[in-house]
Parts: sequence; structure tokens; C-alpha cells
Amino acid sequence: MTCARYQEWATLSLYGELEPGEERALEAHLRECGACREVREALAGTVRLLKRRSAPLPGARRAWRRWAAAAALLLGAAVARFAGRTESQAPPEPVRTAAAPLPTTALPGILETEDRLCALMAGTDPFLALEATESLGRAGTRRSTPALRAALGRPVTRLAAFRALRARGELDLARDVVPALGDPTLRRDAAAILTARRTAAALAALFAAAVRGDETCLAACRSFPASVAGPFLAEAAGREDGRGTAIGLLLSTDGDDVREVLVRLARADGWIRAEALARAAAAREARSDRFLVLALADAELGTSARDALADVPVRRLRAPLQAALREDRLRAPLAAFLQDRAGEEAARDLLAGLLGDTSLRPAAARALLAHADLRAVEPLLLAGDDLEALDALPAAVRRREIARALRSPRLRAGAVAAVSAADASVWRDLVPLLRVESLRAPVAAALSRSGATRAIPFLIPLVSPEGRDVREALVALAGVDAGETADAWNRWWNDRHLNP
Repeated sequence: MTCARYQEWATLSLYGELEPGEERALEAHLRECGACREVREALAGTVRLLKRRSAPLPGARRAWRRWAAAAALLLGAAVARFAGRTESQAPPEPVRTAAAPLPTTALPGILETEDRLCALMAGTDPFLALEATESLGRAGTRRSTPALRAALGRPVTRLAAFRALRARGELDLARDVVPALGDPTLRRDAAAILTARRTAAALAALFAAAVRGDETCLAACRSFPASVAGPFLAEAAGREDGRGTAIGLLLSTDGDDVREVLVRLARADGWIRAEALARAAAAREARSDRFLVLALADAELGTSARDALADVPVRRLRAPLQAALREDRLRAPLAAFLQDRAGEEAARDLLAGLLGDTSLRPAAARALLAHADLRAVEPLLLAGDDLEALDALPAAVRRREIARALRSPRLRAGAVAAVSAADASVWRDLVPLLRVESLRAPVAAALSRSGATRAIPFLIPLVSPEGRDVREALVALAGVDAGETADAWNRWWNDRHLNP
């Protein structure tokens, strides 16, 4: 059976005129034939409109349905044939072919149906006018274009006519779409059309409306890609008219490239710098916070950015700061900002994440330890370098942490190296480590640095001609060199106590 027959069935199906077997056969065909599916979708609107016309006499119900179906089918067939479809099943990728001429007997009915719809569209019944406009958008020919354009001038059909012309691909950007931005009825649809184009010209039209205060167009501007928005907004920010709107969009449009453009503009223009920083600080929005982070890391904008953020808590910027600290070029200046704000817990949390960076560890550790944040102790002791940073701790806390670390096999080596003259009281924790041969030399040196003379009796038994480190520690603690053997040092020790 041909597609033409199935298309007739499709129309009759809309009126419930098919037998169950015919309905099943139609549905099976529509699942496979895209051309017939499109015809049925186009016919649905027309049939719905025709069904709403005044009802025929009761005895003529089935005949009226057949007439309506035939009229709708004629219009649908015209659209299908004018689109270049044939009666054979359409392939998966439709190919435009030369259309067979319509039978001369069908043409008057097609034109009459389209004329009826055009008349309804211009009529006084608003519901029928809307239905006719939508139907012509789905199934009309270019012959009805003037009527649709006339419908643009009527408030009741303006939106439906605009959408019908859009569906038919007959809207002109300059003549129809851009002026529609000034019409509250059409604005949202026009903005959607321009947004889909993703061009600088489309953005310029939306931007002009946004400058006039249109929020719909302002939101549409934000959806443009950075490759289009960046250059356009950079130019717009240099003009007096709309530069505030341009800065707002540079802060809120997707893409870090757009924020980089704003950073460059802020370097060169003091007004843009002050305006952008003030807006970003007040915005409380992720894209604006990213700009603030970039400004903090910029050598020229850093000071101004810190001033703008004086009353902004670090916890608000935590997420963009975390992301930026993973970038090598931003890490050092942002670490300096966090050190200045180390009194805030969020800043200390971020500084703790920098303790694995050898170049930033000393300064980050000092900032943490200055606020009694002991998370820096273990990384410092494990690394075994930058141990001077522990000096930032209060003396009593420092001694307590070193004594605790000396009892940990993991931290012991670093703790021994950290002992200084201020840590004499940890000698009791150091002495047991003298029994560990691998630690004997550094422990002896640590006892020497601490000045813990109480450790002398524990060092003497370990003196030997080969144990120079122990002997040097004894010399430093005792102030004399009693010899190279333990016996010599025992005699010195006994003489000292017998003859004080």
C-alpha cells in the first residue's frame, strides 16, 4: 500500500474513523516511515481546527468527518509535495527530490483550505485566530506568509504568528528578530533565537537591550561562549555607554577566559578596577569570586583586591581558592594572602594543604604555628627541613610537641634534629635513644645543643676512640676534654664530684 493511502488513514485516525486492524497497520507503518509521521503531525493541527467549526447536522456526522479529513489531507499533501516528498517510504536521511505535480483536481481544495485558515486568522474569534495561526505554522505554504506577517500586527496573534514564521524559517534577523526584543510579548522568543546564533552580532543586539534594563536579554548575554563574549565585552567596557553592564557580564559569563579579559582591563583602567572589585566583592557568586582570586594573584591588582576583600571572610572564597592553588602560577601570591589572613580557620585549612610544597612549607608552617595550629608540626618533622619554623610556637608548646615526637618512631629523627638550646628539658626523652646506634650521633649532638648537663653521666659510658660524636657532645657540655676513653671520663666525673 502506498504512503498516500497511509496518509489518508492518518487523517481518518484523528477522527476515530479507522477499524482496529487499520489502526494497527497505520501505527506499524508510522514507526518506520518518517515522511508519513511528519504529515500526520502537520495534519493534527488542521484537523483540530476544522473539528472546532460549527457542527454539521446529526445525520451528516460521518460525512462531515470525511470532508474535514479530506480537506486536511489536501493541505497536508500540498505541504508534503512542496517539501519534495514522494509516495515511497522516506530513507533514514531524507533527500529532497523534484516533486510530482499535484493533480489539478486537488489544487482548488488545497488553496480553499489555506484561504479558510487565513480568513480565520484575521477573524474576530481570538481562539480560532490562534488555532489558524498555529496550523499555518505547521502546515501552511509560503502563499500564507503575508497573512502571517499581518498577524504579527495583531496583539492576539502576534506571538503565535512570530512562532509560526520561526518554524517556517521565514524570520529575518534585522527586520523581525532584533525589533522583537523591544516587544514584551516576543522578547523571550527573540532572545532565544539570537542566543542560538552565538555570534557577535547577536550578542550586540542582546547587549543593547540589556543596557536599556532588560533582564531577559541580560540573562541571554551570559550564555554566549567566552570566545564570543570576551572580545565583544572588552570593547564594550571601553565605551561610556554600557560599560557597567559590560563589567557585570564579564563577571558573570561562563569561562575563565572572560575573567582573564577583565583582569587585563582592570590593570589598564583604574575605574574598571574599582568597579569590578566592588561588584565582585558584593556579588557572592562563584564566577565573581573566581575574578577576585585572579585579582589577588595578580602583581598589579593584588593590593587593591586585598583592600576590597578586607571585610569578606576567606570561607566565602574557599572553593575558588582551592582550585586556584592547584595552578603553579597562582600558588605563591595566594599563599601570601592566606598567611596574612591566617587568623581565620578557612585560611589555615588552605595553608595546611600547602605544607607538601617544599617552597611554601616554611612560610605556611610559620603562619599556622603562630596561631597554635599544630597541623604543621608533623609535616615539618617528617620532612626534616625548615625546622626553624617550629620557633613560631610558644616555648612550652614547642617542648611538649618535640617530646611527644621523640616517642614516635615515625617522627623521631625530625624531632632529634629540631632540638635547640631552648629544649633542655627534653633530655630525658633523648637519653633512651642513645641505645639506638643509628641515632646515637644525632642524639648526642641534640643533647649538646640543648645544654642539658644532666645527660653527661649517660654519655660517658658510650665514649670510645671511634665515638667522636659522643666525645664532642661531652666536651661541649662539660667544658673540658677528659680524654678518648670512658675510663678517662669516669675519673674526671668522680674527681669533680669528690672535689667540687
